[in-house]
Amino acid sequence: MKICIRTGDVPEFPADVLVSTANPWLDMSGGVNGAIRAQCPEIQDELKSHLKEQEIRALPAGSIVRTSAGTLPFQAILHAIAIDPFYSTSKQIINSILNELMVWTVPQGLHSISMPPPGNRLRSTADGRLRGVVRSVHAMLQRAPG
Repeated sequence: MKICIRTGDVPEFPADVLVSTANPWLDMSGGVNGAIRAQCPEIQDELKSHLKEQEIRALPAGSIVRTSAGTLPFQAILHAIAIDPFYSTSKQIINSILNELMVWTVPQGLHSISMPPPGNRLRSTADGRLRGVVRSVHAMLQRAPG
């Protein structure tokens, strides 16, 4: 697997899957979610339907919800719950999300992911979070069979 790190507007980078960090209530309020909602407001409805079908109000940190990509040029959007209800996150939550992303994408033959550096609430720089993501993905690939 090739890892390519770029800076810019995440929804603008071509990829099989777009990953957007989300809150436990799946409210698309800003950042990448705000950009998605501006172009494809129906995706917010998909997320709210997911919660309603599950008969829950919120999801635990580390969860991932898949939706359509609407009119965006992706096969799907994966909404990764990167914070708990108190808006806290941890390296463990971020690593859990990265592991889940591999579980969702690799078996389906999806080869490229566009995502922001998760963990904005961690006390580290974006550069530090990116290095952490690369280290985590590299470690997962080392453990993966084949």
